[in-house]
Amino acid sequence: MGGTPGITGELPEDIPEDFPQYANATVSQTTRFGGLILVTLDSDDKREDIAGFFREALSKRPWKVNLVQDLPEQGMVVISFAHLDERIRGTVSIISIPDTEATVITLRFIMPESVGTPVPGAPLTPTPEGGVSPSPGGGG
Repeated sequence: MGGTPGITGELPEDIPEDFPQYANATVSQTTRFGGLILVTLDSDDKREDIAGFFREALSKRPWKVNLVQDLPEQGMVVISFAHLDERIRGTVSIISIPDTEATVITLRFIMPESVGTPVPGAPLTPTPEGGVSPSPGGGG
């Protein structure tokens, strides 16, 4: 996480250590919305080279590529991925910035619910105090 040679800046701690990290990129922003983590990286490498790296790296266990969308007319490649051992999924979006050498990489992770966090729609169980709590094993 963040310690891979060539990466400048820190990736969030909850991103699995085995997530492939593109070496020639700089973390410019990290944002968290509950179980959603967005990480923006900047690179001077070509979109095609970065996409090739992620296509190959995310095709190896414990990761799996679900879908690759190459949109050359929009200067973008989107790779949808999932972790085979953990309930983590997400996308890598690689966008060429027109009229520059810059490429922006956006990593979007959808993390599993935290332990004790109710899943939307999960059944609730009454508590002795008159409140409710998530039912064990419910909704997951």
